[in-house]
Amino acid sequence: MYQYELNFILIGIDALFSDILKETKPLDGFTHKIKVYQKVSDIKETLRGINTIVISNDDCVDAKDVFPEKTKFIFIADKGNAAKNFECWTDIWNAPFNRDVINFKLNKLLSDIKKEKDAWFTAQYFENLITMIPDLVWVKDIDGRHLNVNQAFCEAVGKERSDVRGKYHSYIWGRNGKEEREGERICKESEMAILRARKALHSDEIIKHYKKGHRELSVLKAPVFDENDVIVGTIGFAHDITKEKEDQHNILQLAYTDALTGLSNRRYFYQCIEDNRGAQGLTICYIDLDHFKQLNDTYGHNAGDGAILGVAELLRVVFAKDLTTRMGGDEFAVGIIGSLTKKEMDERIVYLENKGREMFASEVSMKNLSMSIGISSVSSDKSMETLLIEGDNALYYSKEHGRARHTFFEDMQ
Repeated sequence: MYQYELNFILIGIDALFSDILKETKPLDGFTHKIKVYQKVSDIKETLRGINTIVISNDDCVDAKDVFPEKTKFIFIADKGNAAKNFECWTDIWNAPFNRDVINFKLNKLLSDIKKEKDAWFTAQYFENLITMIPDLVWVKDIDGRHLNVNQAFCEAVGKERSDVRGKYHSYIWGRNGKEEREGERICKESEMAILRARKALHSDEIIKHYKKGHRELSVLKAPVFDENDVIVGTIGFAHDITKEKEDQHNILQLAYTDALTGLSNRRYFYQCIEDNRGAQGLTICYIDLDHFKQLNDTYGHNAGDGAILGVAELLRVVFAKDLTTRMGGDEFAVGIIGSLTKKEMDERIVYLENKGREMFASEVSMKNLSMSIGISSVSSDKSMETLLIEGDNALYYSKEHGRARHTFFEDMQ
């Protein structure tokens, strides 16, 4: 990506240095420009260039203002020419040299410069990348101190990056007491799991965002290895999935819920019973509204919807702990998992019928409505399909024998 011109300033250096440097092929991303002077005082022009390397056998420390900022200074020392002010020199090369040594020194210098540039750009790539990412990113050392975080992380914890770097989990998230200990425990457990696995691990976590409150995050943490394959820290990435979870919940609600009444729909009714029944007893209760078509034809669909909503609310009240369902149209079902005597079920059905009559009598449009009900119950491992058929048969028995009544399938035998 980068392209740099390296400006070599040779001061008081043997011509062999200059010849070998001219022969040296620049590394990828670099070109060379060479200027030769006998001594520092010979430099009359203003030297420019951000990548300047001065190789000199003249102590030019006092003349540093002549050179651009961040210039690398290499001093050529021999028995009669020792370096002073060591902190001012980038490196010191001890003469005498032959061609092989000069080649070695120059190639190593160029290699080190390239490594510096590569490292700087790698750090820039990482910094720019985590800055642009809208999700939380952090880097920790092996002891759990945060070495780097992005802006999204800072916004989540309500702290500046300078206040986060070098700090532990509990301080950053502002926890104390029992909450602090629990947070530290969970954090350490997840990091120990990464160290044991030596690979990236995923988890879902709940955090308290500084501005947004409790949020659910999809978290991916991975170990960071050194060149000896030793884990020296971890890196983490967290994506806020709160809205996604809410959307998934809403989609499931739409998939399993009757749009008009909010009761479960036929699909969920079957699935819920299959998933939760096990070896327990099961009672199925079918409810169908009598004369509902007449209501729709006379008073319109809005009145019909009102009746459906009213019955749905009655079912919620009478069977608050059970599975209440609109099977479609004016047909409803209730699934009761667990042991229930016939007497207990009869009492609840009678209560439902009484409340239904009160509701129907309160509205002119519903005055002709009633409920036909069929009940099938079993304590053994009879299949749900068989029970549904029995409940449906009991319902139609009620309809064929006067309506506005309930029938237990066992009483039909």
